[in-house]
Amino acid sequence: MLHLISPLAISDGPVASGVCKAIAHEFRGLWSNAGQVDALEGLANQIASKGFWREGWIAVRQTRIYDGEHMPADIRKRLTALEESLRPKDLVDKVKGVVLGSGRSVDLDDLDEVENDDYEGAMVRMNQTVESLGRDVANDDEAFKTLLLSLVRGGSRVPLFGVGLGSSTEKPYEIWHALKTEFSASDKPDTGLMGGFLLGLQKLDAVLADKMLDEAVEHPSVGVYFPHLQARIVVDKNGLKRLHLALELGKADITQYFALAHGLASDDIPGPEFRDLLLAIAKKPGGLTVALEILSMRLFANGMDKKEPVPEAAEAGRVLLDAFEFHAKDARSDREDRELGSIVKVSLAGEEGIPIVRRIVRKLMIAVGRYDIHAYAQDDLVMGLLHVHPSVVLDEAFSGDEKARAKAVQAFVDFQRFRKNPVGVVPDDVLLGWCDVDPAVRYPLMAASAGLFKRPANNEPHEWLPLASKLLTKAPDPHAILKEIVRRLRPWSWSGSLATQLEGRLKLLEQLPAGHGPQIADGLNKAKSDFQEWIAKERRNEAAESRERDSRFED
Repeated sequence: MLHLISPLAISDGPVASGVCKAIAHEFRGLWSNAGQVDALEGLANQIASKGFWREGWIAVRQTRIYDGEHMPADIRKRLTALEESLRPKDLVDKVKGVVLGSGRSVDLDDLDEVENDDYEGAMVRMNQTVESLGRDVANDDEAFKTLLLSLVRGGSRVPLFGVGLGSSTEKPYEIWHALKTEFSASDKPDTGLMGGFLLGLQKLDAVLADKMLDEAVEHPSVGVYFPHLQARIVVDKNGLKRLHLALELGKADITQYFALAHGLASDDIPGPEFRDLLLAIAKKPGGLTVALEILSMRLFANGMDKKEPVPEAAEAGRVLLDAFEFHAKDARSDREDRELGSIVKVSLAGEEGIPIVRRIVRKLMIAVGRYDIHAYAQDDLVMGLLHVHPSVVLDEAFSGDEKARAKAVQAFVDFQRFRKNPVGVVPDDVLLGWCDVDPAVRYPLMAASAGLFKRPANNEPHEWLPLASKLLTKAPDPHAILKEIVRRLRPWSWSGSLATQLEGRLKLLEQLPAGHGPQIADGLNKAKSDFQEWIAKERRNEAAESRERDSRFED
């Protein structure tokens, strides 16, 4: 095979690059398992004679790292020599080999060896190498010009390279001008090099770095990506002014401000300024979603650091939550539900949160009733609301006439899809206290809506939750509760044998805790009998279907 593709790999044709990548991808297997050492060695050296072959160098390193100790000594020696031959020799090749990507991300093991499972040490060595290369390029004009186009397109190590570049240059404004020019000309620009450069330059001249950022806000090309660029730098007082100016100018699409949610970009902004920035973002079309993500990520970071959120974060959360409108499912829906749930717990816990909770629940019930959204996609939000104000949520959800309450029951059942149980965050005594306000109506509602049983683990049978027994004991009409329990036991979806599913539910019914008196004994026995008849019927149907399938097969 290699002798057929070798001419293509070393040609000047358009397919050469792709062929070389394919050879690198298969190198380890061909060298270690296919007995192609001689052919590979010769071809690799031919390819390398035309210029640095980054993919090949990485493939040879991988092969030595993972397979070298199991090779015969002479083969390992040849592999090591080939690696040395392919190793980047000059500064440009070193940057291409270590810093720049090749259409795929490169694992740490690919570019630095891990000794004694010391991944942290290997990462430190790699970071030192990348930053050092940036410092070297800062003092080599020709290398900078050669690499600039590729560097502006980004890569995971490019920002750290930029730090080295910015912290060592003696001509910062010349480099800045070149960065802006190349950024404007690139079809796929990335802010990584610029951001790293400015971060490094801050160590030398913070005033000049600020001046360059001021220029970037209004620059016709860089301004389009400015929020991403600012997020790579410390967002200080001047950074906040620039972000507000960027919002006023409107050069950057509002989605660019998602960058402020990540990499700790917003975590140190003082409370009042953080609140004002969120509200300014939220006022822009499409900005509410962005502001919610920025806030939720800061709250997540606070939790990880065991820090109390600033009061202004909760204040902003109340405004954002009150403005939120439910919408059709999109790519962010699951994430958005988690964000809303986390913000609710921080922002709506006090008395000032009660009116907002009521309005959110009202909007939720309307949206579910119109089939604008699926109730089960809002489980984290509902869990958060129930966590802070359970009685308020239940009051609002089950207000209205009998038809409205029936819709609310279905919504609460849907919340429990995928083994979720939002009502489970509320203590049983709180749920029972809510029921006691209007026992005849609310006890059956609770039996119809709350989680009553669950699987303790995957593939294990269902078990009763304590709430089921408590409802039967305290309800003024235990027959109504039993009726709802039996209804809930009927599977509404299943795979495989329905009869088998029903047998599991019958077993659960037989385990219903005793002690509820003879008043439900007749109803309980009737329910068991109905399940037994249903199971027998389904077994007959399944047997008949099986015979029919076998008959068709034999025909």
